[in-house]
Amino acid sequence: MLFGDGDSPWKAIFKAAEKVGGVEYYLIEQEGYSLPPYETAEKCLANFRKIHG
Repeated sequence: MLFGDGDSPWKAIFKAAEKVGGVEYYLIEQEGYSLPPYETAEKCLANFRKIHG
């Protein structure tokens, strides 16, 4: 499953991480997906931008 797919409450997770945890940067790691690596990275980044804004 790609980052952003599924039922995880990412908006709430980001909000808590930034407000309470002081997070400044995110690192998204995706392993073992059926798409080529660059296509997988593009889709994960698009999902991140859609969720995080």
